[in-house]
Amino acid sequence: AARASGAYLRARARARAPEAGHPPLALGERSMSALLRARLSSFLSGFAVAGGLCMYQLRSDVWASHEILEGRINAQGSEGESLGKRVQALEEELSAMKAAAAAMEKAKAGEGAAA
Repeated sequence: AARASGAYLRARARARAPEAGHPPLALGERSMSALLRARLSSFLSGFAVAGGLCMYQLRSDVWASHEILEGRINAQGSEGESLGKRVQALEEELSAMKAAAAAMEKAKAGEGAAA
């Protein structure tokens, strides 16, 4: 407590030698670099807090979107099975059409060779 007394601070301010022709700072006065440093540190700490809050909000938004998409996929699960059956039926029909087209090509090639 004695160290932080006003008398101690005044004596310390008087004992400080003038720097490069500048008079010593009065009690409670700050240099421009100290003010700039304080403002910069305040700005950066505020920026860090705002960035942290934004990251938290983004994380919660991503999780909410993930849950919505997962719910939609689960809701369409039964429809997905019927869709798979439809695709399989279409693939079977396509292979039958390819076989018929190949048979027609063979028949045309056989007619061309006979003529």
